[in-house]
Parts: sequence; C-alpha cells; structure tokens
Amino acid sequence: MIVVVLPSKNEADNIGNITRIVDAGLAKYFPDVQSMILNVDSCSLDGTEKLFLSQDTVIAKKQIILPPEYIGKGYNLKAGMNYALSIGAKCILTLDTDVRSAKPEWIQKFVDGILTDHNDLMVPIYTRNRYEGNTTNHFSSPIIYSCWGKDIQQPIAGDFGISAKLAEKFVGSFNITADYQYGVDTLLTWTALAHDFSVSQVHLGQKIHNPSFEKIVEMFQQVSSTTIQQILLHKDKIMSRLSFATTQSFAKGEDAECDAIDDSFVRRPDENSILKLEKIAGGFLGQTGKSTAAPAILNLDCWIAFLSKMIVGALRQNWSQEQIETELRRAAGYYFLRVAHYIKEIDSRSSSEISEILVDTKSSLRDRVLLDFSSSFDAISCFGRGGIHG
Repeated sequence: MIVVVLPSKNEADNIGNITRIVDAGLAKYFPDVQSMILNVDSCSLDGTEKLFLSQDTVIAKKQIILPPEYIGKGYNLKAGMNYALSIGAKCILTLDTDVRSAKPEWIQKFVDGILTDHNDLMVPIYTRNRYEGNTTNHFSSPIIYSCWGKDIQQPIAGDFGISAKLAEKFVGSFNITADYQYGVDTLLTWTALAHDFSVSQVHLGQKIHNPSFEKIVEMFQQVSSTTIQQILLHKDKIMSRLSFATTQSFAKGEDAECDAIDDSFVRRPDENSILKLEKIAGGFLGQTGKSTAAPAILNLDCWIAFLSKMIVGALRQNWSQEQIETELRRAAGYYFLRVAHYIKEIDSRSSSEISEILVDTKSSLRDRVLLDFSSSFDAISCFGRGGIHG
C-alpha cells in the first residue's frame, strides 16, 4: 500500500492543486496498487480542510485534523506516518502542500525508489532560485557531508519517499521541541543516515513554492536545534567515522556535487529584509558576548571555521544545556551574517560560479572538520585572527 501524506496549515491556495497532482500520479503509474492521499491539517483557518475533501479524486482520501496544542510540521508527519503504518503502508511519501511545481512523475520516481529499488529514503534534488535554500546550502547539507561523508543535496527538502521500516524508526525518534517543528526533515534524514538505512537521491527538476525568506529566523533556529541534538545523540558513530577517515587519504571535495542553479525564476530578498537580517544577527551575537558595534560580514572561510569548531566541540566536549543554547544562539548570529553576505556576493555571479561556491562550502567544511578533529583543536580558527571583518 502507498500512502501520500500532505501536511498542511492554511494552504487553501494550493491544497487542491497538490491533491490533484498526487491523485494523477498514483492513478497513472500505480493503478493496481492500493493507495491513499492523507491530509494531516493543523487547524487551518482558511478552509484548507474543506478544499481538500472537496477534490474529486480517483484515489481514496482521508483527513486528520490535529488538536490546537499539536501545531508544527513534525506533529503532522508523525501523525501521518503512524496512521499509514497502522493500515499497512509499505511506501509513504510526504509532499509539502505549498509546492506549485510538483508533477505526477514525482510520485512515480519516489515510489519506484522505495518499492522497486528497495531504498529506505528517497531524497529529491531540485533546480532552485539562486537566493533560496540557504539553510540547506550553508548549514544542513555541508554538516551532513562532514559528519557522514554523504553528499545529500536536499536533506530538508520536505518532499520524501520513505519505506515502512524507516518510518517505524522515525516515529520513535522524536526527542526535542524542534523535532516537532521545522526540524522534522532534519530528523528524518539523520535518522536514516545514523541507522544505516539505504538513502538515494532523485532528480525532480524545478521546485517552486511559497517564498520562505521571511521564515528564515524561525526555520534556522529549529533546524539547527535538531541538528545539534542529532550530533550529540550520534557522536560515537560520527567520531568513529571521522577517526577512520583521518587515517585515510581523503579527497579534496571532487566527490561533492550541486545541482544547477535555475535562473528562470529569480526572487531576491529586498534590501530592507537583508538589513533586518543583519540586525537580527547582531542581537543573537550580543546574547553570546560577541561585539556587534560595527556592521559585519561573514565570508566563507570564517563560516567554515565556525561550523567546524561547533561540530568538533559537540563531538569532543560534554556540553551542558546552557552551552547548547549558547552555541545555538552563536550559530544563528553567524548564519544570518553569512546569508546576508552570500546574497550580496552572488548578485553578479553566474549560476555555474554559484554552484562552485556551494560545492566548496561542503568540501571545505568536510576537510576542515577532519583536520580539526584529528588535531583535537590544535588548528587555529580564523576567529583567533579576527576573522569577522567589518
């Protein structure tokens, strides 16, 4: 059985579209397989639930309305997967309900990856607007590459194919508040990697969805919280892998990839949004005792040095909850500065040059973590040399 989970909250403008696409994909490519479209809604106020139920579909539909105290994408996915498992689903898909570029072929590719190729997690690779995917490009994907040696280009994609075996492990892995929010995609990918499930990637082409830059602060805080928690939970496995890697001759990043930037639709954050982000960054760094007297930028070398110090610190030290919170505030401040600098940096860059920057981010962090881990903090980070320049 195939179950497609559609988590939603106030998605009236697109819930009908994504439901019709899923219905078309299941009916066309898997007409002989029992299937269900499952909407898990977080008390939408715009009629999302009624619009979903009103869609005329070939495939059976069901809806779950979560109570008001369970608001967050993680709650939606956990409830959806628990229900799918309870009715015997062998393949579970989840698609973001704000995606406007989804095609019926996406359903075929995800399901074939799980049921035919026997993968446990299918992760998409998209072509995207040059200014989007910042948390993925600068944080989530590089950290996974450095910790696990896996080049997962879209680990927080929102659209996944999942085996029943992985779903069972995943629903028992929720731990902190962020896991029930935007951290849920991180939790899914890390659960698969940490427990040696089979992970594969599939090219889906262009992804167009609602602009997310205005949610960058909330989203990053939750994704980074789950990421740090996952590093701490799986530090023994990560350190074992790094210990082995440092005894080998490791490549300088030629195995890292980045899908092409799609400049057919460019949505650049306006200058006021960027200035606001820099101001927010100063607030986070002020809470950690960092000086914010002058305007600051964060170039790639300094961002890599910070991330490596954070990762190796989480692995080597026994952080208290207070230390974790301090590191998360510091990560947020530096990340927002990095994004602001990056947006300005790529304005005049070609799409191929931007792809090179993103590949370099992953390969440079991987190399720096290996070096810092093997030297047990003997390496001097650029912060010791005044690495943030105003």
